[in-house]
Amino acid sequence: MSETEPAAAAIAADPERGILLVRFTGSVRPSHLRAGYGHRATGAAYRPGMAVITDLREALFDASYEEMTAVMQYLDAIFSRSGGPPGSGAIVAPADLTFGLSRMYKLLTGDTYPTLAVFREWDEAIRWLEIDPAAADALAARLEPIDLKDGDGGRRL
Repeated sequence: MSETEPAAAAIAADPERGILLVRFTGSVRPSHLRAGYGHRATGAAYRPGMAVITDLREALFDASYEEMTAVMQYLDAIFSRSGGPPGSGAIVAPADLTFGLSRMYKLLTGDTYPTLAVFREWDEAIRWLEIDPAAADALAARLEPIDLKDGDGGRRL
């Protein structure tokens, strides 16, 4: 993957098991995270208390401290408008920079999202979330692309 590969996102949800998966690929900036989580398809799938997996395994992510703070505030606002925060959350980020920025995001969330953890490996995240690996794989197989240029500013989430 190169730093010039365009950002893309896809989502899948399993309402019965209470899992939302959002996968980002390519060269991802904070605006892409806001668009992905603010997208009307993500909002339609999200329910408070869901386990949320942010999959950055195929993403190169870069952001300043100020941009990370803005992402945290943005997500906090849209989760609040949607009726409440997620249950447990896992960010899967094997690349060093993306992992480090994800850890910074975790620290910034503090008490707002205390059950968020950052992992380098998919299997570790799935185990920590106590999700059946077969269910996680089935969910990943159902990922549907979303247009990051077609977000609605988080009004629906």
